[in-house]
Amino acid sequence: GTVATKSVGAQFASQLKTLRARIDTTVPHYIRCLKPNDELVPDYFEPKNIVEQLRCGGVLEAVRVSRAGYPTRYPHDVFLARYYILGDQTDNSPASPMKGRAFASSKEAELKKLINKIAYDVWEADHQMMLKILEVERAKQEKNAPKYGRGGNGGGQSHIEKSIAWESSAMTPEEKRKAAKDRMSVLPAALREKHHTIARPESEEEFLSLDFGSRCAVAGLQLGRTKVFLRREAFDRIESLRSGVFFGAAQLIQANMRRKLCRDHYLDMKEASVIIQTQSRSMLAKNKVHSMRVEKATTKVREGNAARNIQRAFRMYQIRKMGTDAE
Repeated sequence: GTVATKSVGAQFASQLKTLRARIDTTVPHYIRCLKPNDELVPDYFEPKNIVEQLRCGGVLEAVRVSRAGYPTRYPHDVFLARYYILGDQTDNSPASPMKGRAFASSKEAELKKLINKIAYDVWEADHQMMLKILEVERAKQEKNAPKYGRGGNGGGQSHIEKSIAWESSAMTPEEKRKAAKDRMSVLPAALREKHHTIARPESEEEFLSLDFGSRCAVAGLQLGRTKVFLRREAFDRIESLRSGVFFGAAQLIQANMRRKLCRDHYLDMKEASVIIQTQSRSMLAKNKVHSMRVEKATTKVREGNAARNIQRAFRMYQIRKMGTDAE
């Protein structure tokens, strides 16, 4: 009989199948190699060459597309574990009403409360930044405007190039705000929940009047079935809020630690001063007692000498008198 051998195609198919099975059991990371320079010398990078390679390879476009959507995605457990410090620890009220499926488990209700609180904090921070930018722009416009134009209609309305740093992904342009509100007002309630063309709220009452999905859309995040999706601006803002909480906690810990150290130092100094004062008073009391004893002894000696002098003088007088009488 003849010996059966595998063909090259069969060997390639078998090896490819083995490779695919190995890749499926791991978490592959694809590495794109870039040529740093055309001279192939070490420790020398040509920025233009690298940028051109990234652009030609589609990396920059992929990054741009990823940032335009929801590039940051956290599972529910990871999101809760990372951002639970941003929630309201004293809030025991039920989760905000959401027209749709009800959250049965307490973890989902807690997650919804946390996202609602984060959405409000993100909107409030962006709103305060927007008000400051408007105030600065208005002050610049009033300063640069001619005197006859100030206070009148000649100055016009302040127009600011809206930066994506404070403008959420769901914010419509200024000229489309009224049209978007009108369209939202005429939509039925069921369609209004699914509609994502939401004008940015200009006040706290307007923001709180929105439903849960609209608040998330304004803040730049969405709650999925298994993950929480964050836009780049929302992720940066939430990370900034998280860092602020950490910095505040660190400052509080440092302040309490410094207070304890200063208090311990004060108590040690107080105890040392009491000991020094006690020793000083003891030494002064001993010196005073010694002085009083010396003075008392001196007084006794003086009194004894005086008595002896009187006695001696009296005896001399008696002797002289007896001698005079004998003559």
